[in-house]
Order: sequence, then structure tokens, then C-alpha cells
Amino acid sequence: MSEVQYLTIKQVCERYAISRATFYRMLAAPHSGLRGVVVRIPPPRGRVRVPVAAFEAWLKRRQAG
Repeated sequence: MSEVQYLTIKQVCERYAISRATFYRMLAAPHSGLRGVVVRIPPPRGRVRVPVAAFEAWLKRRQAG
């Protein structure tokens, strides 16, 4: 079993060429589904970490329509 890789918001923005404002806008949008992808450590209001595989799957779903 492989280990889940997590990124910080800064790393996500650099890796996928999006601004922090765009990331936070998508996170705040109630119907975007990004809230269900990110992990907060410690829950419920801790630092945001983004699992790479889940984020990429979320991106593919958004691109598909």
C-alpha cells in the first residue's frame, strides 16, 4: 500500500499554477466540492493539507464537466 502524499496550499498553487486567491475561492464555494477533498490538521479548523491523488481526481471531475 502506498503512502498518501499531502501538499500545503502554497505547494498546490505552485504545482498547478493557480493563485492562493483562486484556491481559497474554490475552497469557499459551496458547490465546488473542494472542501470534501482537503484535510485540516488538527480538525476541524487546523492547517489545510491537500492529498495529491484526491485533488487530481477532483480536478479531472471539474474539467469533465
